[in-house]
Amino acid sequence: MRGGFVLFVQGRKALFLAMFVSLMFGEAGGVAALEQSGPYDPKADARAEIAQAVSRAQKESKHVLLVFGANWCPWCRALDQLFENNAEVEEYLNKNYELVLVDVGRGDKNLDLDSLYAHPIKLGLPALVVLDEKGALLHLQETGSLERKNSKEKGHDPERVLNFLRKWKHPVAEEQKK
Repeated sequence: MRGGFVLFVQGRKALFLAMFVSLMFGEAGGVAALEQSGPYDPKADARAEIAQAVSRAQKESKHVLLVFGANWCPWCRALDQLFENNAEVEEYLNKNYELVLVDVGRGDKNLDLDSLYAHPIKLGLPALVVLDEKGALLHLQETGSLERKNSKEKGHDPERVLNFLRKWKHPVAEEQKK
């Protein structure tokens, strides 16, 4: 009886594995569907969005924050969730930066922008690029150092992210923007 049970369990594992692989790599679902849904718009014209963000940044004395990432990337999604769901991070980001999400697809999209901004995707995803209000590159940042350390909770540490944002904000005082 035990041998039959082992075969049953192994059979279920194989079925589960087959279903998982089918979902992840099949035509109808998985990665393809995941790449189409999420914060990164695969149809966006990132170059035009950056130009618009630079224009707004000049008028509002802000810097531009580019986030190179992809919808399939769990850390990219996690950072985007922090930007949207942590009130303090969201407020600081909105006051001091123009945000542009740059979709890199599977490493085959917006490679011209990757090259233009000193190859941030070599740092891993998501990768941050800070531009001044004229569109000049100020800083590249990997995001591993912004993750929570020694915590059971996964994701990016709000305080580390805020420290990064504070360090690279436009020199005009935050209070002057109120």
